[in-house]
Amino acid sequence: MKYSDFNLIPTFVAIMEERSFSGAAKRLGVSQSAISQSATRLKTLFDDPLFLRESHGITPTKLALSIYPTLATAIEEIKLTTPYYRAFDPESCDREFVVSALSVFGLSILPVASKIIGQVAPLASVKAEAHVHQSDTTNMLRHKFDITLDVNYGQYPQLCSEVIMKNQLNVICREDHPRLTGPSISATEFLNERHVTHTVPGQQKSYLLDKGLKAEELLRQRDIAWHSNSITEMLPIIEQNDYIGIFPSILLEKHFSHFNLKTLKCDFLPDWLSISMFWHASRNNDPSHQWLRSVFSETSKQLSLKYS
Repeated sequence: MKYSDFNLIPTFVAIMEERSFSGAAKRLGVSQSAISQSATRLKTLFDDPLFLRESHGITPTKLALSIYPTLATAIEEIKLTTPYYRAFDPESCDREFVVSALSVFGLSILPVASKIIGQVAPLASVKAEAHVHQSDTTNMLRHKFDITLDVNYGQYPQLCSEVIMKNQLNVICREDHPRLTGPSISATEFLNERHVTHTVPGQQKSYLLDKGLKAEELLRQRDIAWHSNSITEMLPIIEQNDYIGIFPSILLEKHFSHFNLKTLKCDFLPDWLSISMFWHASRNNDPSHQWLRSVFSETSKQLSLKYS
């Protein structure tokens, strides 16, 4: 490879991540014709088409997919040698961090993290976005998100992770439920009632399914009356109907007092959910990202003290 050919690496990475010549041109601040010329040189350099034009955009070849991780990592490592990253100081950091999280974590974990960030990095900002589908998570963590918060059941072996907290599940119903008058509920009673569930936007099934829970088979048999798009939306709906739902213990203290609801003891939900932050390995050596991870590690400590 000639010295001048190294200039093609950022173009290759940009095309791979944008999946379009126009998107790569916009990212790099050059013309689309310049990207097309670089793509032609890349084909010659690697003796492979690399990018195939399709009706929906650009499709990388097998070779392009195989060399992308190495070249993308090289770009990241070079970026980290610049003064901005070498001399990272939270107090003067003005970058925007993007975090993906379910609404339940937005009500429990993110508020604690926001206080730490506000105190230590007053110029920084955070954009919290809805949780994305599992199949898109790895790609989004490399290109868009800094961190995603999710239940950890081994679904992301290709990502780095750290457990933030463990949380128990509770069955809830309204105080004057006509059938559930005692302090507990059996599995049979559980299945005889209609349910309210939290469903992630863009998905048709309850969030708790396919999480490796011991009660998976039982959860699949529920009669779902209402799919809620946020965890707190479940509460007023359950209060107004003879429905039941499953609610995380971390939110009980803060939100239960506002509704005419009660919890029911249940032996058939023994699982504790392990909640982790996930990130892409390409961010490992980024000082700003290391600091962000330290914020969530401190958040974990504070939550453990509060709910232990």
